[in-house]
Amino acid sequence: RPALVAGFSNGSFMAQRLACEGAEFTGIVSLAGAFPERDGATCAPSAPVPFVHVHGDRDGVVPFGGGHVLGDSSLPRVTAARETAERWARLNGCQELAAEPERTRDLVEDLPGPETRVLVGRGCRATTELWIMRGGDHGAPARSEVVRAAVERLVPRAAASERP
Repeated sequence: RPALVAGFSNGSFMAQRLACEGAEFTGIVSLAGAFPERDGATCAPSAPVPFVHVHGDRDGVVPFGGGHVLGDSSLPRVTAARETAERWARLNGCQELAAEPERTRDLVEDLPGPETRVLVGRGCRATTELWIMRGGDHGAPARSEVVRAAVERLVPRAAASERP
């Protein structure tokens, strides 16, 4: 039976790569990662994959705006957070990835105000969202309250109520 996977940093790259290669997941929670780039590789999931990508806009390890890991040109380039979500939006048949002002969330107590802005894929065959954490560093998306909220976004309510 397929499972939901959550991956932080390199784990996010791995989860996305596995889905691209056809592994069946009920969803991916991507935390501070990026779309997996490989020369000549294509991303061809076996079915639409529900996807929530959470990224801090002050991430110095996997840069929010894309570029080289740790800002070091000798290390691999990564896609920007928005580009990562937009690629999954295309794979999931979304018409667009749009901001929903009412979907701003206050997930982290020590970041000011409702720090997380949610962009939602419209017309998708599977949930596709980008959560942008204003002021969030590399570790912010891996905080337990953030992970819990992202997983709950993809886990159907009935399945959640069946857990022990």
